[in-house]
This record gives sequence, structure tokens and C-alpha cells, in this order.
Amino acid sequence: LFPMPVALGQSWNLTLMEAVGRQQGLQARAGGCSQALSPVLQVVTDPRFGRLAENFGEDPVLVTAFGLAAMKGIQGKENVGPDKNASVYFKDPVHHPFCQAKHYCAYGASSKDGYTAAVEQSERALFEVFLMPCVYFGALTDPSITSSIRIAILY
Repeated sequence: LFPMPVALGQSWNLTLMEAVGRQQGLQARAGGCSQALSPVLQVVTDPRFGRLAENFGEDPVLVTAFGLAAMKGIQGKENVGPDKNASVYFKDPVHHPFCQAKHYCAYGASSKDGYTAAVEQSERALFEVFLMPCVYFGALTDPSITSSIRIAILY
């Protein structure tokens, strides 16, 4: 058992997060999972959001740093980098699952009505706060993720 991500985020201990991620990855593979639905890269800015404990915090730099540390732990450091893509993730497929970051952009910034409410953020806030973790994660895992984010924003 490990602390909730919000507690890990408040520690600012990236070494600990990477170690926790490594154990999560090993346990997932031992259980037969090849994909980890982690880390949660959602930046939560409203404490009324019901899934607050699943997130590392409200600061985009913190969320980015902890998301990358979790990914290095889960996937293994040797499987992280701009030259990696979905077809070459598993140098050691017995011990390292593939990371799938989540959730939707600005999901944690919804207004008082919770999950189904509209998100009213400026374009600048979307880029500088809510998309920052996703862009860094995409750049270090699969470049198509970052390209998809950019394309989606253009339309």
C-alpha cells in the first residue's frame, strides 16, 4: 500500500515517487497487467473536485515532475525518452508495464457542478497550467501524444 498521490505530491520527494512507481509497475506486471493507467496528470485547481486525492496537486510544475518520476518508475528509466515509442517500450516486458497518462485536459478545473460541468479557462491557462504535464509526458513517451494535443487545440 502506498500513500495517495496528493500526499506523495506534497512530499516533493521525486526519488520516493520513482521508487513507488517502480513497485507499482512490478506489482502490475506480476498480476499480468501490461498497461498501467497511471500517472494522473490532472492539475486540480478547485478543492470541490471529487477526485482530488488521485492527483499530485494544483501546481503544474509539481504535477509534471511527479508524473515523469512515476513514469520512470513504472516503465523503467531505460524505457523513457524521446526516441521511444509504443513499438519499442518494453526492453524488459516482464518487469515494466506501459504507462497511460490520464485524465482529460482541465477535467479538474470544472465549476461547482463537478464532473459534468463546463470548464471556463482562458487559452493561456489551458496551455500553461492544464496541458503542461501532458505535453512533457507526451514528449518523453510517444511524440504522437503531443502532436494529438496540438492538433486538438488547433480545432
